[in-house]
Formats: sequence, structure tokens, C-alpha cells
Amino acid sequence: MLTLEKEIEESLHLLEPSIKPREGIVNLLLEKARRNYVKYRLIDERFHHKYRIAFEMFKNSATMREPSFEVEQDFFDWDMAITGMVDMEEEVQKLENINWR
Repeated sequence: MLTLEKEIEESLHLLEPSIKPREGIVNLLLEKARRNYVKYRLIDERFHHKYRIAFEMFKNSATMREPSFEVEQDFFDWDMAITGMVDMEEEVQKLENINWR
């Protein structure tokens, strides 16, 4: 059983008036996971455009043998974005497959 504070339940009803609280929360989580995926995808695209190669090629490239501070930071940020995309894809899938019984 899901118990919410009165203010949260009122906000949820305002945002999702026609559905039960549990479904409303799942919908909000799903929306957030999709937004996060888009955020990570944009980071991936920015680095792909900057280096003109995919991440897997970048991490094994000559550029990464002795990277500058900027390149090394880009590597960590890009790796985080790739990991974030995978995590958010999994989260979206999990949330979309919730059984509403």
C-alpha cells in the first residue's frame, strides 16, 4: 500500500487527475527517466561531433594514449553519458513493464 503525504497526493492529483497515485508516480518516474536519457544522449552527440568518432573508437584512439587534461575530462564525461543512457534505457523498460493488476 502506497501512503503519501496530503500535499504530495494533492499535487499528484492535480498533475495526474484521472489515475491512481501508484500509476501517477510511475508515470512521473518514467517521464524523468526519459528526460535523463535525452540529456545523456545529447552529451554523447556533442562529444561524437567534437571528436568525430564513436565513444568505443575514442577510448582506444591515439588521442587517449597520452590525453590532455581536457581530453581526459571529456573521456570521463562521455563515459558517464554512455553509462547513463544504458541505465536510463533499462529504467524506462522496467517502468514500462510494470503490471497494473
